[in-house]
Amino acid sequence: MRATNITDKAITVNWTGSAASGLTVTPASGTLTVAAHSSAKQDVTVTAGASEGRFPVSFAMTSSDNQPVLPSSVAVAVAKPGSIWPYFSNSGRTNDGQKVGGSYDSSGWAYSATALAAAGVTGGATVTAGGVSFLFPDQPVGQPDNIEAAGQTIAVNAPAGAKSIGLIGSATNAGSAGATGTMTVTFTDGSTQQVAVGFSDWTLGANSYPPLAGNLTIAKTPYRNGTDGGRQNINTYLFAVTNPLTAGKTVASVTLPMATGGNMHVFSIGFGQ
Repeated sequence: MRATNITDKAITVNWTGSAASGLTVTPASGTLTVAAHSSAKQDVTVTAGASEGRFPVSFAMTSSDNQPVLPSSVAVAVAKPGSIWPYFSNSGRTNDGQKVGGSYDSSGWAYSATALAAAGVTGGATVTAGGVSFLFPDQPVGQPDNIEAAGQTIAVNAPAGAKSIGLIGSATNAGSAGATGTMTVTFTDGSTQQVAVGFSDWTLGANSYPPLAGNLTIAKTPYRNGTDGGRQNINTYLFAVTNPLTAGKTVASVTLPMATGGNMHVFSIGFGQ
C-alpha cells in the first residue's frame, strides 16, 4: 500500500485493511507519516484461504488533519500452483447473442463459444494436438480466458521428463507472417531452452492465406461473434503449436514471447510425454 502527499506539509495517515471472507491481511492496520510532496508505503501480506478465485482487498484511510484520503483496493488472485488463469488478460469467447464490453481482437469480435463447442472445444475439456495434452480454460464465457503474450513468466506444473511443450492460441491483427516471438523455457536445474513460437491470424486474413507452418488447427468455426450480440459469417481458427524439449529435464516455468507482427493470444500451455 502506498500513500502520496501532494500538500506542502507532512501528514499522518491511519489505515485499515480488509479482505474477502477466507483471506487475512497482516498487519490489518497501521499509521504512515508522509512528508510533503512525497510518498510512503506499507508492505502487507495477504494470506489465502482454500477457495480459488479473485478476491478484493480494500484499504480505508484517514488523515490526522481530517484531509480527505481516497480509499484503495486491489484484486488478489488465489490459485493452485501451476495455474495460468491469474494471467488471463483478454476475453476470447462469447455466447451467441451475448453483448459484452471487450473483444478478442480489440475491434469488436470474439470466438463463438457455441461454435467452438460444436467443433469439440469446450471449457474444461482436454484437447490433444501433436502429442501434447492441453486443458482448455474453464472460465465463464465472456470473462478473461487467454493471455496476451507480453513476456510474462509463468510457473507451471509440468510432468517430470516431458518430451514436448505446446501452446493453444492464435493471433489477432496479424498479416500472413502471423505473430511471432521466442518463448523461454526454464528447467528446475536453472538451465533454459529457447523456443520459436508463431501463431497465424485467427481468420487467416479473411481466409486469404494458409496457416503458418507448424500451426495445427484444433478448431474451425464458420462465424464469429460481435460485442453487440451479432455475428459475422467468416471462418475463424484456433491453433496449437508444439516443440520438443531438452531430454531428461523438468520444466519449472515458461516466459511467453514479446510477440511482433500482431497480438499473440495463449489459451493453454500443455506438455507431451
